[in-house]
Amino acid sequence: AMGLILQYSLGVARRAYRAAETLDEFLALLVGYKTSVAGGGAGGGAGGGEPSQYVVGSIVPLFLEVTDPTTGEPVTDAIVSFTLSRMLEGGIPELVRFGAMAYDAEAGGYIRNLDTTGLAPGEYAVWLGTDDGRSLTYSILLME
Repeated sequence: AMGLILQYSLGVARRAYRAAETLDEFLALLVGYKTSVAGGGAGGGAGGGEPSQYVVGSIVPLFLEVTDPTTGEPVTDAIVSFTLSRMLEGGIPELVRFGAMAYDAEAGGYIRNLDTTGLAPGEYAVWLGTDDGRSLTYSILLME
């Protein structure tokens, strides 16, 4: 039995090693989901670059792809949530929206169409997180 456990563990470690780009990602893949933001939903911070810009009152599409690090298959039963925080002077976040994201098989990930009606123009931090503790944060700009 011990030999079987060791063989399985080595297989998991090899798959995580092949999928990871950094040591931190490798360690995270050994114990949790692999997350990524796909499409145009990411602004500055998730992939670098400038934050995506939206007009106040528009819909901001939030999307998170969650995959099993050992099989590469989509995880369809994770608990995924989001927060939207307005960045105040001095970098202090003010929570303005939060909620759960639903899995959409057609899209291949967790989605939420975030309505920005009633929000003030400015910079906002978007946080997307899974029930295993993995998360992504990026910025968006709301314009008048």
